[in-house]
Amino acid sequence: MAAGMPLTTVAKFSGGLITDEALQAIDKALQALGDAPATTPAPVSAPAPAAPAEEAPMDLAPTHLHPAAARSLAAWHAMVAKADLSELARIVHPDAVFRSPMAFNPYGPAPALLLALQTVVTILKDFRYHRQFASDDGLNVVLEFSARVGDKRLKGIDIIRFDEQGLITEFEVMIRPLNGLQALGAEMGARLGQQLPGFKFKG
Repeated sequence: MAAGMPLTTVAKFSGGLITDEALQAIDKALQALGDAPATTPAPVSAPAPAAPAEEAPMDLAPTHLHPAAARSLAAWHAMVAKADLSELARIVHPDAVFRSPMAFNPYGPAPALLLALQTVVTILKDFRYHRQFASDDGLNVVLEFSARVGDKRLKGIDIIRFDEQGLITEFEVMIRPLNGLQALGAEMGARLGQQLPGFKFKG
């Protein structure tokens, strides 16, 4: 219906199909609509920003690990979860070597590895493992992790080699980015600068 068209005009166009009673009802309904207070549409608010996605939980250990290596890896994860490596020597071979992300030549034997790992666990904060991979023989694992040193965030991997008795024979660490590695190196140097160099292999 055109706006403002009187009902008498509507009646004429209807050809008698609309009764007087119907026209009166329509008229009352239109008056009621005209008297109703205007409503203001509710403001549409912008959707709240999505919360940062939670980092994926750590993958389950590979199913084809050597049984002895699987037991030692489980013990390692339990110690890391408590940030307490006081029992680490139980799963480390006496001739084990440690490969630092800050030096090409490794450190050894076992006391060097224990010294390095028992120190770094006191420096890295918000440490968390993510993905785990294993070699076909089930004696080598790669553990992806994230952590921070002060306000510097870093990511890295631990590459661990076990013997068939489940003892760690080699522990290698790689870290990125450079500023995270430098922050870790500065903290490690402040704590072990007088001790660890004596364990470094020459050549």
